[in-house]
Formats: sequence, C-alpha cells, structure tokens
Amino acid sequence: STAAGWYDDPTRAGRLRYWDGSTWTEWVSSDGQTSSDPLPGAPAVAEVGATPVVETPVVETPVVAPVYAATAVQPTPGLVAAPAFGASATAASAARPVSLLTRIGFGIVALAGLVSCFAAGKEASTQGPLTYTFGNDIIGIGIVIALAAIAGAVVPWFWGRVAALGLVAAGIGFLTLVGIGARSGASDFLAELDVSAKTGLKIVMAAALIGIVGIVVALVGMRPSAGVDPAGGPASTSKPVVALVLGIAGVLLFPLGVAGAALGFGALDDITASGGRLGGRGLAVAGIVVGLIAAGLWILGLTLGMFFAQP
Repeated sequence: STAAGWYDDPTRAGRLRYWDGSTWTEWVSSDGQTSSDPLPGAPAVAEVGATPVVETPVVETPVVAPVYAATAVQPTPGLVAAPAFGASATAASAARPVSLLTRIGFGIVALAGLVSCFAAGKEASTQGPLTYTFGNDIIGIGIVIALAAIAGAVVPWFWGRVAALGLVAAGIGFLTLVGIGARSGASDFLAELDVSAKTGLKIVMAAALIGIVGIVVALVGMRPSAGVDPAGGPASTSKPVVALVLGIAGVLLFPLGVAGAALGFGALDDITASGGRLGGRGLAVAGIVVGLIAAGLWILGLTLGMFFAQP
C-alpha cells in the first residue's frame, strides 16, 4: 500500500489531499493552508477521533496508487509533497513551512550578531581619564548569535525554530548586559559620576536594538496560520502546557518568555488544524500572553539599562 502523506488531490487540480495509508481523508492543503473538504458522498466526521472513509472502486490490475473514481494517482517522488507537520501521529515535531517573515526576522538577528563583532578592541566608555575597552571575546558572542539565527531561518522543524529563537534571545539579552556592564560595571569607575558612551558601546547598543527588532519580526512570523498535518495533531497536545510554563518562567529569564510565546503560536496552529480534536486553546493563549508580557518587560528594562545605567 502507498505510505501516508500528501498527494495531488484527485478531485481538484492544483491542491493536495492527505492519504492516510488506506484511503483519502477530508484534509486538503492549498498554498500552505490546510482545511477540511470531505470527498463527494463521504459522511462528515461525526465524533472525535473518527476517520472519514471513502470507498474506492476495484480496478482490474493491481496499482500502488490511491484510486478515486476512474482516476489513479501514481505517487512518485516528484508528486509527493512534504507533510506540513508530519506524516503520522508520532511526528508532532516534523517539518512545517517557515514563513518569509520569520526568515527575515532571523536574518535581522544574524546581522545584529555580525555588527556586534565590530566592537572588539574599541573603547566602550569613559569616566574622566578612565576608559573601559571591549575585548575580543565579544566576537564570540556575535558569532554565536549569527549562527543561531541562520539555523533558525533554515531548520525545517518547528521545535528547532522555537529553540533557535530562544537561543538568539539569550544572545541578544547577554549583549545588552555587556552594554550595561560597560556603563556600570567597570571596577575603576566611581559612583554618581557620569559615564560617556564611546564607539564600542554605541556599536553594541545598535547591535542589541537590531537584534530585538529581529526577534520581534521572527516571532510575528510564527503567529498562528494554517498548514498543519491533521494526522500529527494528537501527539502535540503537550504544547499548550509547555508554552504556559515557559511563558511564566520568562518572568525570570528573557529567552524563555520568547520561546513560550512562539510555542503558544504553534499550539494554536495544531488546535485550529485538528478540527476540534485537540483542546488546550486557553492554555496556549495564556502562554502567548504571559510570554509576550514577560519578554516585553525584559526588553524595556534591558534597553533602558544600556542607555542610562551608571556605576
């Protein structure tokens, strides 16, 4: 028998229909958007967990392709489309399309990482005759941020993008702490005396702000949309709970709030595409709200610290 997956829809050209390994299902995908379109004459799904079954006519010669009416669809590598979110109930972390906005956001963060590298060896701040200079270790921070952002832009797995987003948020957060330290952490600086920002600190501040913008853009690109394989839904019911836990933990750690919001978006995707088979919408929304609030407060505090911190 033909393996479960997305194949050209025999009832309408230009879109895909999900084959569960034995029959066509009601789930169709067009331009990355998944929706329910029962086959003509097939009963609607009447209960949770029910699978629509469409009888196929018997043909005289054996075929390996699913058959509908008199048209046989021969699944070949050229016709098979990668499932938007896995081909089975155990593939909850399988591939789903990366939105262009998410790629742009990660690209902006990668740029921020590269920009921060130019602060190495430059004066960061001064207080009278005292000067604080960035060392070459800031290059390592910038490279890690850039590599994590590039990985987030190309990885096909949703969980991978969530992890990459959390990692770049950690990198940008650390970069802002470096900027705060350049203003307030120099051991020779005296309290209650003004500290002047020099070229190195200005570069770090610019890189941090660029990175924050990139994180926001990438997160917006991960907002709920269609395009989830309904067969992968039941295995992903833990997402709303994990999203809420990460959102709450984000009050203490900036990157966890970002990851919690992103995971909450993914959970809403699953719930919407499942056609009512999955619950947890309230938990997912709570994870998004708490995560965004926590991340927003961190961004505000870190940004103000970079600009106004004193010894």
